Amino acid sequence: MARLLTARPAHDSRDAELTMFERLAALPADWTVLHSLGLARHAHKPLSEIDFTLVGPLCVLLIEV
Repeated sequence: MARLLTARPAHDSRDAELTMFERLAALPADWTVLHSLGLARHAHKPLSEIDFTLVGPLCVLLIEV
């Protein structure tokens, strides 16, 4: 099971994000999953976030659901 740095999705998460959260939790233990990670800057919005940030043994993946 992956290491989840967010114990559960935010209460206002969409169904697609909840499904993705459950599936990503099943990744191997050498993966870390961060949900709803805030961005430091965005070109057009004052606040923004990436749905899922995955840190694996050989890469970092960003997933927008």
